[in-house]
Amino acid sequence: MSSKKQKQNRPKSIVSRVVGRHNECGSVEKRPRTERPPVLSPRVKQKSRNAPLQETTNTFNQASATRVSKRTLQRALRAEEYQRKVIRKAIRPRLPNKRNRVAWCCDWFLGQMST
Repeated sequence: MSSKKQKQNRPKSIVSRVVGRHNECGSVEKRPRTERPPVLSPRVKQKSRNAPLQETTNTFNQASATRVSKRTLQRALRAEEYQRKVIRKAIRPRLPNKRNRVAWCCDWFLGQMST
């Protein structure tokens, strides 16, 4: 296809928009788009990782002037690679029980070896 034919296939609206942009700005580059400003700061910090998300949201809303939804805070925390950690209490046997277990294991092992 020749370049003359390509020029003729362009809609007048596109041509007029490009010419108007060149006259206004001096170039045909697109202008930067305006975006909605972020509600949260780039870095979201939290003191307690054990707190539920609703409690974290309430704490954040009380400390901040702007209100943030639970879902918005959840997205921000996930973007920061935050994962809620539940600390589970380990049940540890007391010293007398440990001794009893070791004694039972020794007896059982010796019994297995003798048969």
